[in-house]
Amino acid sequence: MKKSKKILIIAAIVLVCLGVGFVVWAFVTDKVRLVVTNSDESVTKKSVVCDDALIKRYNEVITASEDNDVYRDGLKKVAEEVERKGGQQEDANCAYIRYVYYAYIRDASKVRQAFDDLKHVSESGVYLSPDIINPDSIERMRQQVETIESPATSSEEGMG
Repeated sequence: MKKSKKILIIAAIVLVCLGVGFVVWAFVTDKVRLVVTNSDESVTKKSVVCDDALIKRYNEVITASEDNDVYRDGLKKVAEEVERKGGQQEDANCAYIRYVYYAYIRDASKVRQAFDDLKHVSESGVYLSPDIINPDSIERMRQQVETIESPATSSEEGMG
């Protein structure tokens, strides 16, 4: 009887350790986010469409070259990959990458849409990954969108 008790105790300890390990893994890898709210508030889910691998490619592009053509082409490639992903409007990382590309090419309607998407998800509690290198503030982004949308900016581009 003592041997079976020891086996049960060891089995219980192993299961507890596995459970604790799983919970720690889920939080460390950002697969789960604990949100404590009042019962009358809705809980937002964190959408991870643009994952660490895509963020790494984005960071490599924005830090790799001083050549404008290489920068633009690399950024375009990453932005096109983001555009093909389902649910990218609800992911802060995706919206930010789209914003950076469309701001760079000065596409007023698309930069506005990316900015609005990012602002919307940020207001709902979904934020940029801390792995994104040197992100702009929402205020700085708003100013840049307004500059791109302004008629003076559009007419200056046509003069070049």
